[in-house]
Parts: sequence; C-alpha cells; structure tokens
Amino acid sequence: MSNTSGTENLPPLTKKDTLIHHEEHDRELTRVVMICLDPVSAQVTFDWALDNFIAPQKDLVS
Repeated sequence: MSNTSGTENLPPLTKKDTLIHHEEHDRELTRVVMICLDPVSAQVTFDWALDNFIAPQKDLVS
C-alpha cells in the first residue's frame, strides 16, 4: 500500500518538554490548556491562542 497522505517528506517527530516553574504563580493556576500544534502552523496557532484565550497568569499550557 502506498503512502498517499503526503507525510513522506515530513521530518521525524521529536518530543521536547520544557518545564517552567514560577513559585509565585503556582497557587494562581486554575486550569491546564492543551494545544495541538503541527509543524506548518505552530507559531500562528500558538500566537492566536495567546491572543484569544490563554491567560498566562492562571493557565498552565502544555
């Protein structure tokens, strides 16, 4: 079966976690926000989320 999804030219996925710990904000976190990003539109999607619904002072973004 041939690959017709167009993914044969994509780079391999890698996992990179960055933990940022701010002691002064730990008690203010009220929700966890998960954002699914793809390599093509990641920056645009992340910027849109920041502008439209993420509240950095109370959201943990993963």
